[in-house]
Amino acid sequence: MLKRLAKIFLIGCLSVAAIAVAAHVIWTYSGSGEWQLHGTKNGVTIYSLKKPGSAMKQFKGIGRVRATLPTVMAASMDPDICEWTGCYAAKMFEKVSEQHQYYDFRIDYHLNFHPREFVVAQRLSRVPETKALLVEVTAAPEKLPPNACCVRVEHMNNSWRYTPLKNGELEIEYVVDIDNGGFFPYFLANLGTPEFIASIVPKMQGVFDKEREKFPNPQFALLAND
Repeated sequence: MLKRLAKIFLIGCLSVAAIAVAAHVIWTYSGSGEWQLHGTKNGVTIYSLKKPGSAMKQFKGIGRVRATLPTVMAASMDPDICEWTGCYAAKMFEKVSEQHQYYDFRIDYHLNFHPREFVVAQRLSRVPETKALLVEVTAAPEKLPPNACCVRVEHMNNSWRYTPLKNGELEIEYVVDIDNGGFFPYFLANLGTPEFIASIVPKMQGVFDKEREKFPNPQFALLAND
């Protein structure tokens, strides 16, 4: 009897494992590769994109703030804004130019996952058609030696796009394309990222208000022709 039960249990475990593998393969190779509406929360419209061949989704959130591009650019280069977004120990460790910098920061993860360290390159540019300020933040893990404190994120291709509107507001488009690494379950990331975006974008008004108080008249060559 025990042998029979053990055999049934083993067959059951193998069946579950086979179903899980099949579901993972089906999910990984599914997707349209196009942005689709995910929902709206806290005044932020959120879209998702699933590419065939990747288990991770990309997300973007669109909202609005009242701010100027010089204030936004100053905030983008101010490591102190990290405290507003849940990261810490932020520093700019290399400034190539006004439009190109390198940063290091950390984020604690819940559920006993190891903290993540982000070593990133930031590049700022203008979009000629809309006069938007584009801030691209990409992983640059090789720029600093390994750190035993954390899992270093090796894939990150995020961006912030700030487009001036006729009413004086700026439209924010925040794109998140990241792999957390360290065996972090992709389904948790796919569930949690929209919530993260819906919490971060509304905070940006406070970030820019505080930045305007800190730097009341920032000036940058990139924005000189406005």
